[in-house]
Amino acid sequence: MIYFILVLSLLASVLAISCAKQAPAPAPTPVPTPKPAPTPTGPQSGGILKIIAPPGLTNIGYPGKAYTAGGTQYVRPAVEFLLSFDPKGTGNYVPQLATGWQWSSDYLHLTLTLRQGVKFQDGTDFNAEAVKYNLDLQRVGARAELKSVTSIDVIDNYTVRLNLSSYSSAVLQGLCSLCGWIVSPTGLKTMGDDAQYRPIGTGPFKFVSYDRDISLKFAKWDGYWQKGKPYLDNLEFVFIKDPVTQLVSFKAGEEQVIKSVNTKDVADLQAAGKYNLVSYPSAAMGMAGDSAHPSSPFADIRVRRALAYAIDNEAIAKAVGLGMYKAINQPFDPSGPYYNPKVVGYPYNPQKAKQLLADAGYPNGFDTTIIFESTNSDEVSMFSAVQGYLSAVGIKAKLDAADAGRFLQVASGGWNNHLIYHWAPIARGVPPATTLNNGFIKKASRYDTKSLWIPDDYDAKYWVATGEPDPVKATAMFQDLSKIIIDDYCLSVPIMAPFSYLAKTQNVKDLDMLVYAMSEWLPENAWLSK
Repeated sequence: MIYFILVLSLLASVLAISCAKQAPAPAPTPVPTPKPAPTPTGPQSGGILKIIAPPGLTNIGYPGKAYTAGGTQYVRPAVEFLLSFDPKGTGNYVPQLATGWQWSSDYLHLTLTLRQGVKFQDGTDFNAEAVKYNLDLQRVGARAELKSVTSIDVIDNYTVRLNLSSYSSAVLQGLCSLCGWIVSPTGLKTMGDDAQYRPIGTGPFKFVSYDRDISLKFAKWDGYWQKGKPYLDNLEFVFIKDPVTQLVSFKAGEEQVIKSVNTKDVADLQAAGKYNLVSYPSAAMGMAGDSAHPSSPFADIRVRRALAYAIDNEAIAKAVGLGMYKAINQPFDPSGPYYNPKVVGYPYNPQKAKQLLADAGYPNGFDTTIIFESTNSDEVSMFSAVQGYLSAVGIKAKLDAADAGRFLQVASGGWNNHLIYHWAPIARGVPPATTLNNGFIKKASRYDTKSLWIPDDYDAKYWVATGEPDPVKATAMFQDLSKIIIDDYCLSVPIMAPFSYLAKTQNVKDLDMLVYAMSEWLPENAWLSK
């Protein structure tokens, strides 16, 4: 019996060993595959942004002093304005250092509510006293936008009131630009005239250095009131005068932005496929005759319309601008809020031009002269083309290329039986009243209206539009004025709008310089992708 039990035990051991040998090995524990790091989709911090720009700054830190055209672009990293133009391009205003604004019922008092908890970069508090100090400097400096402001009251620490002799739409527009600069009163009193080149504001970047005609440098300011901004560590303007040298430096990767690209170089940059370009208009270019002189052919609206029909705007804009300029039929930016799509204008029709000339008593045309500025290559090219188109309908136009001084003398002093280069500023952010003020009102800032006829009914509507406080209604009024200028009276012949270009490398993100205004941009939003 014992022997039998021992045999069974041995057999069980053999079976256990056999089963153990045949059992599968346990599965290995899987090792997780590492996931790639997610690509950042939002703003990334760090880096230095370098922008190529032409030299010649005169003032970047002292309100009310003389300034270079477009100088506020260089001020903006360190200095903020009371208001801003709407980045969406609506033509309205949005808060910046002022959080709100309210007109009195008679529109003679403008009350501004100011942002609280903001400091200047030297530690000075931003408050109503600082705003009054800055705006009073602008008024003493004879800024046209604040001409109607007679005094400024401090209501409390964060409220100021501007008192006006008469309502002016230019006030709010000015607070979005040069008149809206707010810098540290402490800094101004301490530095005096040296403050012109040492801006101390509330902006996202702190002034570092300015080397005349070489560079303007800013560094990130950690005390900026918009928490988490700016994203860049440094921002620098590199001043290069020669356009060829600018382009060489940009293409070599020494800077990421070139503020102004020659038209002939735009196609080359586009073809490279590694740059982004932003186009922006500067002026509505055209011509006007001495329509206020009864003896002039241009006093007859049929002749003025014949001029417009005789010219192929599309062909001229394409040829002069190498495909980069736009033909226009009114004195406003085709991409801006004041452009009126209902303006019919005068599409190219030489047969209709000849018929209108015959109806006006000039079946064989007549002789005239076109005066323009010889220093502007676009004007020279444009009027060379215009000369050919006018000749085709019988108008023999002699070209008179004047230097800038003589042209201004003729434009402001008057001309007789001549056509003259007639333009209007249409850069983004330029108020419509300023656009038309250049040469489309009786008190025009540039052109002699004893030579250029301005109808009474139109002029009256202009002043109503400039006095309209509701921006939506004002926009509609200026669009209507555009139609009156062209379709009703043909006061001038718009031909083309030159477009300039800003180029940037593809890693530059959210840089809105020149996108919605010539003067204002938001450097706190710009960043570089890694």
